[in-house]
Amino acid sequence: MLLRVLDLIENHANTFTAANAESDYCRMEAGLLLSHTDIEDELLFPAMEPLMKEYGPLVINEHRAEHREIARLFRKAIDLGKNSLMMSVEAVALARKHFDREEKILFPLAEKLLSQTIREELGRKALKYRDMKKYLERMG
Repeated sequence: MLLRVLDLIENHANTFTAANAESDYCRMEAGLLLSHTDIEDELLFPAMEPLMKEYGPLVINEHRAEHREIARLFRKAIDLGKNSLMMSVEAVALARKHFDREEKILFPLAEKLLSQTIREELGRKALKYRDMKKYLERMG
């Protein structure tokens, strides 16, 4: 779902005309990304960190830094208002690279380190992070 929204932003960045449409759309996308990053930062990473050896903190810290940068770029885009979608393209590009690394490195590592039982429990806990109202409020 997140990748489809990223596609929409990239493909339609020049088509929004309503005064607040661009920043509202960016706010929605940022909210989706914040729920995604909170699940990782608050559930997945704490479960993985004790099981990772010397390179674990580096991998997780890189992902956390990207989470902060993506959020910063979306906040900057939202603040622009009318031209926010054009600005959000930078955030979208970083998010795509981030998701690619997750799929290739982080998630396979989580599958190796965490038992099926732990992954299922994390999945149940993750459901509470899908309250979009909370994330839309965080993005202003």
